[in-house]
Amino acid sequence: YSTLGLLHSLQQIADRYVLLGEVRGDLVSTNEITNTALRAIADFNIDTEADNKYLAIKDYYAIINNCNYILTRMDTTLTNGNDRTMIDEYAAALSIRAWTYLQIAINYGKARYFTKPITKIADAEAVEKECPEYEIKELATVLAAELRPYEEYDMPVWGGLPTAAKNLIPEIPLVLTDLYLWAEDYESAIEVIVPYLTES
Repeated sequence: YSTLGLLHSLQQIADRYVLLGEVRGDLVSTNEITNTALRAIADFNIDTEADNKYLAIKDYYAIINNCNYILTRMDTTLTNGNDRTMIDEYAAALSIRAWTYLQIAINYGKARYFTKPITKIADAEAVEKECPEYEIKELATVLAAELRPYEEYDMPVWGGLPTAAKNLIPEIPLVLTDLYLWAEDYESAIEVIVPYLTES
């Protein structure tokens, strides 16, 4: 249920994800009637304090905090026979968190990295004081190291949902490849993506 809640949170930023990519693309340009919020995006004028509904960074950090909560609380030692029943959900939460951090760094230039859930004001203050802010290359390196041990895990499929539902979660090999490219570790990117494409 927690993972399904994460998917709902991802849906809330899905339109924005597409919009941020398209408005900054080569095939789109602004004109005299473009609203201020979209013009700021097109001009890469990122101000986290500005009132721009398309750049609400708190929505991204809310997803990360939910991931942190799941990763902290999930018992990955539970087994059903020889299967670790929660490991796929754990890997999915790691993948979603890494992808979300990457979006923050791409869109805002840097991201504050924390792995413990914020459940009270004191936690938020501690994050602000103690947790590092990484630019994209350094952040990508940290996230790739964290995600690499889980690259073989499949994304979960839940009873009652079509198998295609697992496509809603960014698959680890794809996220890892993206991270390695941003980290300028092209050899590792090839190591991850070639077997994935061969199997697909």
